[in-house]
Parts: sequence; C-alpha cells; structure tokens
Amino acid sequence: MKTRSARLVFALTAVMMVATTQPALAQGPTGQAPAKVQEDDPASVGEGEDLLYGLAPRQSDADGTPGTAEVVFDLPDGCTAELSTQSLKCDGRASEVSVAAVDKNGESVATKIGVAETGITVQLASEATAADGVVIAPFIAAESNQDQLEDATDSMESMLVNAATSSVGIMGAIARPSKITVPSNYVYNPRTTVRRALHDYCTWSPDSYGQAVKGTGRNYVTLRADFKGPCARHDMCIERIIFDGGTLTSKRSQRRYCDTIFRARLEQNCSYTFYESRSSSARAACYARASLYYSVVSQKTNSWNGK
Repeated sequence: MKTRSARLVFALTAVMMVATTQPALAQGPTGQAPAKVQEDDPASVGEGEDLLYGLAPRQSDADGTPGTAEVVFDLPDGCTAELSTQSLKCDGRASEVSVAAVDKNGESVATKIGVAETGITVQLASEATAADGVVIAPFIAAESNQDQLEDATDSMESMLVNAATSSVGIMGAIARPSKITVPSNYVYNPRTTVRRALHDYCTWSPDSYGQAVKGTGRNYVTLRADFKGPCARHDMCIERIIFDGGTLTSKRSQRRYCDTIFRARLEQNCSYTFYESRSSSARAACYARASLYYSVVSQKTNSWNGK
C-alpha cells in the first residue's frame, strides 16, 4: 500500500469524546482531566504536496448547558490561522477543515467550525446530542485536495455508525471481531525492484496503530492495532488486477473495490484491538487513522495508470 509523505507533519487524527456533563475523554472521571492518551506513531499521509492533516484534542469547554459543548484542537505544525478571514494556511497553502461528528447512537451531529489564534474550535449545534456524548474528528487538507478530505471524513463517519450498531453506543464495548492476518502466500520483499510498494505491507506508513489505555489501578497499557494484514491483502488485490489485465477503466473500478475492502479490514482490526469500553476513545482514534489510510489509497486509484 503506497501512502508516502514528503515529510512527517503531525501525528494522525486523534479524537475527542465530549459530553456537556463530562467535558473530557469519555473515560475521564467527572470534574477531572483524564490521563493523557498517547498515540505513538508519528506520521502523516499523502504524497508530495497532497498532505492530509489530523488534529489532536486540546481541551473541552463544555459547561453543562445543552448545546454549548465546544472543543478546541491544536493546529498542526506548519499551519497558521488567519483570524480576520477565519481561514487557515498549512505550509503556505490555503487549507480547509472538515469534521466528522457522530453521537453515541450513530447519528451525525451538526457542528460549527471556527478559527482561533492557536487552534480550531468545533461547537456542537445539537442540544439533544451534546448532553449524551459525541465523537469529534477533524481533518485538514489543502483547498486543492478536497476529494481526499471528503473521503476521510465520510469514511470516519461510516466507521462510527457501524460501531454504534454493534455496541451500547460508540462509547461502549463492542463484539470482538476476528483479526485480519497476513495471508500465507503474501510475498514480503521490500528490496524488490518490481512493484516494491505491493510487497512491503503499508509501505511508508506505519504498519500498526498504538495507544495507551487504562489498565489496572493507575496503570496504562499500550494496545496496538495491526495493519499488516489489511495492507498485505490490499497489495495482493491490486497485483491480481495487474496480472489479469483489462482496460484502465476496468482496472480502476476493480481497484476501488479493493480500496473499499481495505477500509473494512482496517476498521475490523481497530475493533479487534480496541473492543472494550475502556478503549472506546482509542478505537475511535484508530478509525480516524484508518480513514486517513483509506483516503490516500482512494485518491491514488483515481490517478492510477494500471501498472
């Protein structure tokens, strides 16, 4: 799977779960800031200048009044806010923000996005859902890269809706699925000169996604979702298309199917690793990472030459 970036810009999207009665991560005790949950794989996705950024939570300003929940997200390095025009520039390029916001029952939530001096503010517009808890996942991309931004946002919302239908809301435990593993006939050979990106798992992107979650007592343990299996199977799916031949239109259509299955498999391994209620915020963050991976391969398919 080819998801190369010109440089590491920022840790991929993290997710804040907010509720007006508990203004922090869902697991945080009322009135206290939760222990910081770290995502330990610094990376961004995209190729060349087509970078897609994720935002890490900064704070929640919910005050207990329905409809007033607001979360402030730090800007990635290289991004600056233009307060007078309420706009953003990242690496000197005009950029836009898109937000996936879903309540615990899997319903989309309307949001209002603002630009502050050091961050992005996301205010929940729905009184009914703000008091129940909402998952908020912002993404940033250049104005010229809106298709990828839309793919990431739509993918994230889809995963959250799927989780809501298989759990007690998206903040609860879910039924643990099986793990997607690397097929026994997958050829791992990152030194090959023939279609190397189809023989090295997730290529330049991390092969896994890890976060620390609450253990026993005050201890935290790092759980890690393995992406090798989904990436390997995506590689094999593309290579099979190349081997079978056909028109470029047909090849791209088949590859889009590979991309859709790839997203589902990433989602499944996130759910396999972070299936417990204690890791629900990490699960959502893993979905956001998976959405970024999917958005990159999806856009790659659109410009693929079939070789």
